[in-house]
Amino acid sequence: MLQLLRQMYPAWRIVPVRNGCMATRVRPLSDEERAAGLGASFFRGDAHELAQVLHAQMDIAHQRGSR
Repeated sequence: MLQLLRQMYPAWRIVPVRNGCMATRVRPLSDEERAAGLGASFFRGDAHELAQVLHAQMDIAHQRGSR
């Protein structure tokens, strides 16, 4: 599942960690991106939960782009 997430979300470094998995953005966020609700890294207990967070982040990024 993590390999699939890596393919779907190439802007993130996704790794297994103790008790779950973590995703960290490859590039730093701007102040404006942070203010819009984008996050730099996330830890979740499993890959499915992480996928939900990354999908939500993608939605926020797309909403910002459509303005």
